[in-house]
Amino acid sequence: MGMIRWAAVAAALVVVTAGCSSGAAGGTGLEAALARVSDSANNQSSIYYDNTAELVSLAGKSLGAEAKGYGALRGNGAVNLVSYMGTLSGDTGINLLDESYAITAGLPPASVTLVANGQDGSLVTGKMTKLGWKKGDGGTLAGPPLNTASMDTETALYAISMRKVQVANSDVVVGGASADLSQIGSPSGSTLADDPGIKALAGCLGNVVAATIYGGRNAGIKAAPTEVAVGISQPAKASDAPHAVVCVSWPTQPAADAYEANARKVLASGLSLRTNERYSALLRHATVTSVGGGSHIVEWQADPSTAETVFQMQVSNDLPALPNCSRMTVIEAQRITGCH
Repeated sequence: MGMIRWAAVAAALVVVTAGCSSGAAGGTGLEAALARVSDSANNQSSIYYDNTAELVSLAGKSLGAEAKGYGALRGNGAVNLVSYMGTLSGDTGINLLDESYAITAGLPPASVTLVANGQDGSLVTGKMTKLGWKKGDGGTLAGPPLNTASMDTETALYAISMRKVQVANSDVVVGGASADLSQIGSPSGSTLADDPGIKALAGCLGNVVAATIYGGRNAGIKAAPTEVAVGISQPAKASDAPHAVVCVSWPTQPAADAYEANARKVLASGLSLRTNERYSALLRHATVTSVGGGSHIVEWQADPSTAETVFQMQVSNDLPALPNCSRMTVIEAQRITGCH
């Protein structure tokens, strides 16, 4: 599950939603989660989300063989914690499988994570204190210095990803060393749900069980999009095949038009740089739509071979027509659609 890393309507709301996946009336789970994170440049640059309660209803809580299909997406809104899922509850009291949802925003060491609902605050406080976290101003628990001689390896890893911890009723908020925990949970001022660009992308993704939204310039893409949003739509039942939605915003409409043409070409006949398989086999029944609007969004939808496929592509810079050209030689880049 470590490879899976995940997840808002422009001013022209009607234009955007007309061309995108439809969400539930009154907002989706992703939009509700975005409303609990402050709007800042760092928080916009990297967003991960999952509707854990829905994923648990589909796949259960077992960490064994059932952690396939939709189960492999559980808890990945807590991207900095999910790799510890097997030991996290016993060591820290934080149980990702009991949360309603999780959302992480920002780049380390300033990233912040909300584990929403289902947590026992006194249990978390007790276990974190036993590990060496100390309560400071505002009730924030601060981790011990990383050079503490007696610290074991696992505690050191927690101290990196959970340098700051705060409990609030049934929620737990964690952050890195320079994180501002007031930016998540119950923030003041504008939130990511208010930001026109993020709002447009979340509206385009629709009702998803897992998503990631990240800045295009962070991915080394030559003609950099403004933001890239990747999601898996909520299925009606566990046996339903996964359905992926990818929404890409661009600084200008000509840039969006160029990407739309490239995406159509690559989805139909291109090869995955990661697996050397045809995208048409990995992403079946693909469709491409020019959404436009103030964020110049292009959307494509497809049925991936697994629920994790598009997130693995995102991590590997292997999404169709969005290659990381900066990692290629000049000769390699000349052969890749999107690098010339």
